[in-house]
Amino acid sequence: MLTRLIQFLIFSVSASQFTVAAELAQYTVVERFSHDSSRYTQGLYWHEDIVLESSGGYGTSSITFSNSQEQSQFVFSDDMKRGRYVFAEGATLFDENIYVLTWKNQIMFQFSQTLKLEKAHRLLGEWWGLTHDDDGLIASNGSDQLAFINVDGSKPEIVKYLRVTDTNKQWAQINELEKVGDLILANIWQTNTIIAIDYASGKVLWQLDLSALAQQEPNYNNYDNVLNGIAFDHKNGHLIVTGKRWQNQFRLNVPKLNQSLDASPNL
Repeated sequence: MLTRLIQFLIFSVSASQFTVAAELAQYTVVERFSHDSSRYTQGLYWHEDIVLESSGGYGTSSITFSNSQEQSQFVFSDDMKRGRYVFAEGATLFDENIYVLTWKNQIMFQFSQTLKLEKAHRLLGEWWGLTHDDDGLIASNGSDQLAFINVDGSKPEIVKYLRVTDTNKQWAQINELEKVGDLILANIWQTNTIIAIDYASGKVLWQLDLSALAQQEPNYNNYDNVLNGIAFDHKNGHLIVTGKRWQNQFRLNVPKLNQSLDASPNL
């Protein structure tokens, strides 16, 4: 009897180690400002005075690039042959080039910062979100894996995959991405959750629940006009979030994120 009791206690302690959810981080809304509600936001990127946003939809996909001097836009259906068949996905600015994924077209577009189309790279598979590190691009495809893509050569090459892990659950539907220090932030499609992924191991370290924030958005719904769009403003350490066809963008202070940055050598 005593042996069975000890075995039960050991099992209970062991099982409890796998039922602890990733820590729920706190945030405060610093500012709410306008967002173009015609955009079906797929990717959002901020750097100094540069703002890049990609918008999806067959026949309506576009990229908008702005800085302190001007704003320009590339509409696929207007500016390229067969553009109405393109469904744009995540976008980022890396090594002076703008990269834009497509959903099922199996193409990654490369633009200059004047939005001149430079190349259309073949990239097999379905693609969702996009960010970058110092070496190349990092992309999601709606699964629990992130692809690291080398763009130094004549064509993009997937060099490795990183599986996103959690002791409590399996994360899928990983969508928009933003690398911040040693973390990759990712929003989960059709939820109000953003997870913080350890860049080296793939482990989910903490999460944000932005349900209360989403309820402040008049155009929000939980099936289409969902939370999507993550950027980080390094000037003041704020997270910028928005959604598909949302009227608003939100500037957030996330202490947990800034604590991670203070401890990170990869700023």
